[in-house]
Amino acid sequence: MPFPSGVQTVTLTAGASGYRHPDGTPYVGTIRFTPSVSRVTSATHGVIVLGAVNVTLSASGNFSVELLSTDASGFLPAGRTYRVDEEFTNAPGEAYNISLPASSAVVGLPSVARVEASTGAGAAYDPAGTAAALVAAHAVATTNVHGIADTAVLETTAGATAKVTAHVAATDPHGDRAYADTKLAKTSNLSDVASAATARTNLGLGTAAVANVGTGAGTVAAGDDSRITGAAQKASNLSDLGSAPTARTNLGLGDAATKNVGTASGTVAAGDDSRVTGAAQKASNLSDLASASTARSNLGLGDSATRNVGTSAGTVAAGNDSRLSDARTPTAHASSHASAGSDPISPSSIGALASTGDQLFTGELSFVDRIPVLPGFDPAFGNQAIRKAWADATFLPLAGGTLTGLLYIGNNSEPSAPVSGGVLYVQGGALKYKGSSGTVTTIAPA
Repeated sequence: MPFPSGVQTVTLTAGASGYRHPDGTPYVGTIRFTPSVSRVTSATHGVIVLGAVNVTLSASGNFSVELLSTDASGFLPAGRTYRVDEEFTNAPGEAYNISLPASSAVVGLPSVARVEASTGAGAAYDPAGTAAALVAAHAVATTNVHGIADTAVLETTAGATAKVTAHVAATDPHGDRAYADTKLAKTSNLSDVASAATARTNLGLGTAAVANVGTGAGTVAAGDDSRITGAAQKASNLSDLGSAPTARTNLGLGDAATKNVGTASGTVAAGDDSRVTGAAQKASNLSDLASASTARSNLGLGDSATRNVGTSAGTVAAGNDSRLSDARTPTAHASSHASAGSDPISPSSIGALASTGDQLFTGELSFVDRIPVLPGFDPAFGNQAIRKAWADATFLPLAGGTLTGLLYIGNNSEPSAPVSGGVLYVQGGALKYKGSSGTVTTIAPA
């Protein structure tokens, strides 16, 4: 709950960037602000201020807290200070004193000057009037204000002022210190506090304050814990390691970690090594090579690597070139296969019959099987021009040099002699010739 309206406060922060390590990482911990006097009161506002204020640093190492100003109007004693205790979990802290005057409504801790601790000046606020007013009333009183005989001399104003001053400065002006001591007796060893947990919180103590010494979870390590005494000491600069090679292996370091800089075998190259600075730079896209043609040769590239895609000489064909399609119409080239052409084809290479000589083909019938019928031949005969030449050579001599007879096919019977010439016929499977004289000549026996 905030202070009542009209109370002068100061909003304090850790500054723009908060608490930081030298490497910029934020601190983790708590900052505690404790007034230099245990009790601050204000009859004007009806407020009693006690105890300390603890703030936890944010993830960025910062905080923001509203505190009663050290010279807030209506609060006594005035001129008091705050003690600042820095308690970090990842670094040591320190303690110092600051003053927060009401004139600084918002202030960052880095800009606040450190001061000497002060408990302030002036007694606790007196609702019946100021001390000066009481002194004046005391000085002019006509009654027995001190409870002594009426004949006693009344206190002078100066004397009353001196006694009031001594009263204010006294350690126990009312003689009730003994009563106060019984409220928190030193012999009780703090067993009489209302809540030990709350007391620890008010003191800014962490959970380690109530943990026992041990090695398990929830305990704190003793100063002579073997895990601590066995740790590598920073002053030794790692010379106290059991095995430097094993440590390098555990860190995942390669053998380059132990090599010196150099250019010989067994050394590592320096950042300004000429062999490094002479390397091709990726930003140059190979434009910084000494010779592009030599580089192509070293890569084993042919001259097609530098050719463009096209259809003319000196270009390479694209994958979808129309000349590579199976549907292309062949160019006429019969003349190249002719006997005088550049690529002649012989009849035998394509299974054809020669134009001269007596050629037979598969399935061709002999004269024993069939008899030619003039003037044409049976289709089963291949080269009819050759067959006719053979028939002329065979039959013309029988007909006196001219074949004027007939070719007869009957029912296996011998025909009558022709009036002139002769007749060629088949009888009993034999090819025979009968002239006009009636003479029969067997040409091809059965």
